[in-house]
Amino acid sequence: MNKCIYGAPASRMQVSEYETRAVQNSQRYTRELMLDLLGQFCDCERRLKQNISPAAEYDYTAFKNEDDIFIKGSSIHILRHLRYDLHEPHSHDFFEIVCQVRGEGILELSGQPMRLATGTICLLAPGTTHRIEAFADDSIILKIILRQSDFDEIYRRIFKSNTLLSGFFMSSLYSPTGSGRLIFETGGDDDILDTLLRMRYHEVRASSVDGLMKEALLCELFCYLTDRHIGKASSVGGSDTVGRLIVYINEYFRTVTLDDLSREFHFTGNYISRILRRATGSSFGELISRLRVEHACRLLCETPLSIGEVMNDSGFGCREFFYKKFREYTGMTPREWRRQNKME
Repeated sequence: MNKCIYGAPASRMQVSEYETRAVQNSQRYTRELMLDLLGQFCDCERRLKQNISPAAEYDYTAFKNEDDIFIKGSSIHILRHLRYDLHEPHSHDFFEIVCQVRGEGILELSGQPMRLATGTICLLAPGTTHRIEAFADDSIILKIILRQSDFDEIYRRIFKSNTLLSGFFMSSLYSPTGSGRLIFETGGDDDILDTLLRMRYHEVRASSVDGLMKEALLCELFCYLTDRHIGKASSVGGSDTVGRLIVYINEYFRTVTLDDLSREFHFTGNYISRILRRATGSSFGELISRLRVEHACRLLCETPLSIGEVMNDSGFGCREFFYKKFREYTGMTPREWRRQNKME
């Protein structure tokens, strides 16, 4: 039997043909429809429960890299976790959000098990070693996977606020090692339940607009988590301080200095430099240059601004330094970048 990734869209492997037919034949989303479909066992789960098959035939090496998982043009997928699967510890280079929709489960993080109750949502940074157990008939777990390379562009606007959620994603994006996780207990929040089920509905329906629908619904989920549950969220394995620093730097990258950060966060400039380098592998100056070049790239692609105007809007005050850093990060001049990447 060739190994595949059950439910991963790039593998073209459906978990449940019945679920697919029911969703695609439905007129609209209902909570009752999705809970009923997710509650029903697929053939693979029946074999797993009866010990006919010891584990789902995951190819964990194929599940490690986002380019092997995500279909071209997609940035988010919502997968079912198979009940009674002997999940192996693994990690990958994209974000994963584990959502206990119904019942209970176990999430093991770096060898330490934690209980998942109905409504538990755990955000895992790229590089976090984890495994999931769902050994009960009524356990329903959805897994949202997000392409890291697209994350900043799609969700930048909703993470301008300096919150624990913003800090988690920002520190994860800039960390060379990952291993952070952020845990929410949302049991009883019907809006979040519906958001998750709608995301799965649009994953399975797979029409031309469903990719945008999933992105919009994920933004909705983040807003609910920030508005209602951030106060009781727990962060493990990452630095809230680093996260808040990076959110602030992202907001004020054009002009921010170490002195500005010292006044805002009440740390010395040397201390800030040390913790940023330890967490991200980059110096403060390198982070600033990276953000400015990334902003310049967006402007070159999306606006008719002249190269001089792009340079000024990105926070570069010196033309020679702008060209030097731009070539350092992209391997080409601003004009060459615009010619190759200009949006029609």
